[in-house]
Amino acid sequence: MKNKLTKLLAITIFSISLNAFSLLPLTPVITISTSYVSATAGTAITPVTITNAGLISYYSISPAISNGLSFNTNTGAISGVPIVASDPVTYVITATSFFTYNEDTVTVVIAVGIGDINLALGKPATQSSTYLYSYGIHAVASYAVDGNTDGKFSNRSTTHTQYEQGAWWQVDLGSQKNIKQIIIYNRTDYCCVNRLSNYQVSISNKADFSTHTYQQDFRVAPNPKKTIRLDASDKQGRYVRIQLLDKDYLSLAEVQVMGVDPLHFAKVNYSSARNDFGGFNNVPNYANKTAFAAIKADGSIMAWGNSNNGGTNAPTDSGYTEIYSNRYAFAALKADGSITAWGSAYAGGTGAPSDSGYTKIYSNAVAFAALKADGSITAWGDSYSGGTGAPSGSGYTKIYSNRRAFAVLTHDGSIMVWGSSKYGATNAPTDKGYIKIYSNATAFAALKADGSITAWGSPYFGGTGAPTDSGYTKIYSNAYAFAALKANGSIKAWGDSNSGGANALTDKGYIKIYSNATAFAALKPTVQSRCGVVQILEVQTHPLTKVISRFIQLHIPLPPLKPMAQSRCGVTHLLEAETHPAHPLIKATLRFIQLIELLLPLKPMAQLHRGVT
Repeated sequence: MKNKLTKLLAITIFSISLNAFSLLPLTPVITISTSYVSATAGTAITPVTITNAGLISYYSISPAISNGLSFNTNTGAISGVPIVASDPVTYVITATSFFTYNEDTVTVVIAVGIGDINLALGKPATQSSTYLYSYGIHAVASYAVDGNTDGKFSNRSTTHTQYEQGAWWQVDLGSQKNIKQIIIYNRTDYCCVNRLSNYQVSISNKADFSTHTYQQDFRVAPNPKKTIRLDASDKQGRYVRIQLLDKDYLSLAEVQVMGVDPLHFAKVNYSSARNDFGGFNNVPNYANKTAFAAIKADGSIMAWGNSNNGGTNAPTDSGYTEIYSNRYAFAALKADGSITAWGSAYAGGTGAPSDSGYTKIYSNAVAFAALKADGSITAWGDSYSGGTGAPSGSGYTKIYSNRRAFAVLTHDGSIMVWGSSKYGATNAPTDKGYIKIYSNATAFAALKADGSITAWGSPYFGGTGAPTDSGYTKIYSNAYAFAALKANGSIKAWGDSNSGGANALTDKGYIKIYSNATAFAALKPTVQSRCGVVQILEVQTHPLTKVISRFIQLHIPLPPLKPMAQSRCGVTHLLEAETHPAHPLIKATLRFIQLIELLLPLKPMAQLHRGVT
């Protein structure tokens, strides 16, 4: 009798457990924790999370996440630390059902600004005079911008002027800055705190302070510091001055000028080149290998790194809006469409066009090509790699490149090429109707609206051998081969056989292709086998926010399954049937599901002779 009751209880629990899952929709129904993120460069964002009322989903995001942020394909969460300031980007997160392939989407806008920094730290500082102390302490102006707030004079951390009327100290921020607050640290020696009790703080764009954008008098000595918060619109200025309004010594421990100085780096770097364009050589600009360049808030440029390749000699004026690069040089674009280049002369660091009206700059490894609003092109850099020979006329819409050649599309879908003949500067297709061009290191492949492909360039590395049928939606590349994806998820590859140009996967259902220098990897969503269980779903949290698929490959019918065991808080064990003892997989595998709340009643699972359905 006891055994019968135990079995009856087990069956009842099993039925209740399964019915909880039957009440959940199989299609994803997702909500997002926030639709707008105002982030600060260098500071981790509060993770953006997804709640899914459906049972089974995987997640994808478009466009690809970047700038130090990451996307979790299991949970749909976005997290990380943004690297640099950027304009707002709208991301679309898609949840897809494993069983029905139905989708639900949400969007989030992420804008990255830059937090307040000490703009005065390490900047050039001057003062009206310097007090010469007999014990070898030279209380120079730079002590107030060295990062040390110690107010004790003997520790060589404070400035000191002579005894004079209107003694002053000032710092040059290098260019006009957006200043939010000024923090003044006073000398803390008992004798001297009150010397700074009648002073004036000014902000100006002129070193002689003949004009000012901010000026305020203060009558109380900082003890030990005074924080001056500027109005909501902030104050713009290059120079900050502190000046006594009476006759005395002026001593300062530290002056912090807090504000924003956002940097905008070159359009493409090595990380984005390898992750965001479906192949390293599909980038619109080759990343500089050994130097950095960034645009400041006022449109001026700072550069560092290899001095031969653009780390020095950046332009000294302002008004720039974008920086582009190739491997050994930079080119910067102003709002009026004028261009300044620097870096290796061989690679285009000199020879940029002197006129204006350009809208975008493209590059290969050692040359640049700039496009005007009317669709005309000017190129410079290595003459054998496309620095000369750009097509004349106008009406061109977009420029593509591989390492040593350029290709450009016109409004009617025809193609023009120039650069090295070994890299595809000859034998381009002569017909029309092409919509996009892809490249690897030494060849090009162009896609038509009907999904047909034409390739040219090095015959050893993908310039020949492209598929002759149509229906392809996108082309991926590594250094020496191409792989094209069809709408049905099938793949064709060509190019160097040792780099993935042969032996492509023969089945269908793939949704994206990834590459490194010499290989490909293809991704497909979860599929189901007729020979048994291929998905085991593990509910991991409450609310039910994600489902992870597990795979078992079976080649024979399944034996009967045992029911699940259940605790008071939900399902705790799930058995995966594998095969009978004649086969290598001989025992059930235990899976765990942790639920926070009790489950609702379930209907039992249906079972066929070939497995759980």
